[in-house]
Amino acid sequence: MKKRFSVIFVMALVLSMVFSSVAMAAVAGVQISNELVANVVVTGKGEIPKSEWITLSWDEEGTDGTIDGAQRLIVNVEEGEEGRATITAEKHVGIEQIENVLYVMEIRDNFDEPVDQELFNASAEQDLGYDEEGGYWYWGLKNGFTLNLEQVSTSFTYSFNKAGTYQVEIFAVQLLEGEIVRNQGELDTALANEALDTIILAGEFSGFYVARDVKIIGGVINPAKFGGTNAGILVAAGKTVELDSVTINGNDEVGSRGVEVSNNVDLIIRDSKINKVTSGIYLNPGSTLTAINNEISNTVAGIGSDQAELTMICGNVFTKCDEGIGLNKPIDAKGNSLDEEGVNGLANILRNMNTFKNCTKYVEIYS
Repeated sequence: MKKRFSVIFVMALVLSMVFSSVAMAAVAGVQISNELVANVVVTGKGEIPKSEWITLSWDEEGTDGTIDGAQRLIVNVEEGEEGRATITAEKHVGIEQIENVLYVMEIRDNFDEPVDQELFNASAEQDLGYDEEGGYWYWGLKNGFTLNLEQVSTSFTYSFNKAGTYQVEIFAVQLLEGEIVRNQGELDTALANEALDTIILAGEFSGFYVARDVKIIGGVINPAKFGGTNAGILVAAGKTVELDSVTINGNDEVGSRGVEVSNNVDLIIRDSKINKVTSGIYLNPGSTLTAINNEISNTVAGIGSDQAELTMICGNVFTKCDEGIGLNKPIDAKGNSLDEEGVNGLANILRNMNTFKNCTKYVEIYS
């Protein structure tokens, strides 16, 4: 019988949350090799949420298998009983291709303990490997494959060396080069190393200052007081910073900001969550914001701006904000101030392209 479920493209840290803390103790993310880590950044995917990039489905034969509420396959097997599963990936029709895709599988027993090579046997059409440090199985090339067909299937046979009930979770991850950091000291070192284009946060961090062009992925950030502000991330003037799948959790402190950018910053933020700060994102003059598929909640202002460009703000959800988006003298792509008609047009676009829940005002226009 075919069991079908959608799987979010999960980054290294998100995978570490799904996997047990015991299994992942040695490595905070799914690190496939020294050069590659699992995460979710692909340029050019636009407004399509990551949860819709790929859908996995499987046919399972030969065992008593069901899907539970957590989208796990539960199998009841006898010792040595053989089963066969076929995993099918379907690519979203709006995406031309997805690069460096890798399948990752976690298997746990009835006591919620990870199953390793001593208990599980499998053979697949593609090479099947086991990462002892991470406690997960993967198959295919370690550097992944390019999903450029509408649909592709892979089959494998499996058996267990001990009778019992087992749960199987399948993930599709994407591989990209990056530096994993696990504590504040490692983060400080990575931020100072201009040779690093991508930093992956694996853990919880205090607010920090970014003084160079960089891409930052994942992590939980708690706003802190530094540099004359109280923020999760403060970006120096003139820099280009991309944030992907970060979570910023404030504590409702007055004047706090999730992300604050200085003048003339190009900020890209997607698939991130900002909560319980005065301003979720604040833009100073001359800055440009691209914000796609974020969740901003429990703020006075979800996005606050002063003479900034906000023409690519879409798919975001603002919840329990006094105002979702504040516009103070917005500018166009050439840095020119918008006239009244342009401001009103922008406000209408922002209202229509985003979702506002329990917000007093959706878009507020200032003088």
